[in-house]
Amino acid sequence: MEPVTRVEILGESYALRAPEDPEYIRRVARFVDQKLAEVVEGGGDRLGVKAGILASLNIADELFKLREARAAEATGVVRKLTEFVALIDHALGGPAGSGRPGPDDPSRRDGDPLSCS
Repeated sequence: MEPVTRVEILGESYALRAPEDPEYIRRVARFVDQKLAEVVEGGGDRLGVKAGILASLNIADELFKLREARAAEATGVVRKLTEFVALIDHALGGPAGSGRPGPDDPSRRDGDPLSCS
């Protein structure tokens, strides 16, 4: 059975049961609380707020998961690009290669061909 995490949104306490880490649930609840507080402060009424809170929790959950997935993908892309650049440097005999100047090396004269060994 999933753990129960207690959160407070717009001054009301909620016991939320979810498989996610309790700290994650609290982060999502804080986000929803801030967004709903903005609506209430802007003159919105509190009718139907409970339904809005539950819907907001689900929306915020999805948003947070998408952000985390995007960050993980970006990290993977950077790692792959770094590996690719190292392979190219090696193939061109650049900084990590056999000591020959790479394409951006100031000792390389314009027009010198690049070669692979």
